[in-house]
Parts: sequence; structure tokens; C-alpha cells
Amino acid sequence: MGAPFAALVCASCVVVILSWLLKYVKLVWLEPKKLERLLKDQGIKGSPYKFLMGDLRDNDRLMSEAWSRPIPLTHDIVPRVAPHFDQLVKTHVLLAVSVLVFMEF
Repeated sequence: MGAPFAALVCASCVVVILSWLLKYVKLVWLEPKKLERLLKDQGIKGSPYKFLMGDLRDNDRLMSEAWSRPIPLTHDIVPRVAPHFDQLVKTHVLLAVSVLVFMEF
């Protein structure tokens, strides 16, 4: 009686672990890729999905570049304070403007 019970417990553990693994894969890979495809179908271009890290490395690189240059004597501080956002606005002007307008109301 002990062997069939142990096999049943092992099989149920395997099923639980596989279901968790499938949920994790769906959360971190399938859903973002689906969203990327849907946005591309609507004509919204952007940077491709990068597993887990996203644009953090690019953001760090842009921040270090921005902080290495001297501060210009203008009121335009966005390239210094938020260089990643500044690059996104320059690349995707209409999308960024529409998001900003939506967020203000």
C-alpha cells in the first residue's frame, strides 16, 4: 500500500510543479510577447521585449551618459533627469503625447 501512495504523491507533486511552471512561462514570456504583437499590429512600435530585465540596462546606460555630460544652461532638464523618457518621446512622439494628455486628466 505504501508504493502506490508514494507514486500518487509524486505524480501530484509533478502536476503541481508543471502547472506552476506553465503559469510562470505564461506570465513572463507569453503574455508580454502577445502584447508586443498586438501593439505592433496596431502600428505602435517600440523596443522588443527583453526577458525579465526589460529596458533597465538601456536606462542605466542612458543615465550614466547623461550624468557624465555637464548640465546645459537651459531650462530643459528632462534629458538630464529622465534620459530614457526623453529618448522614448523623441522616438515615439505621438504615443508619448497621447499618454501624457491622458495622464493629466
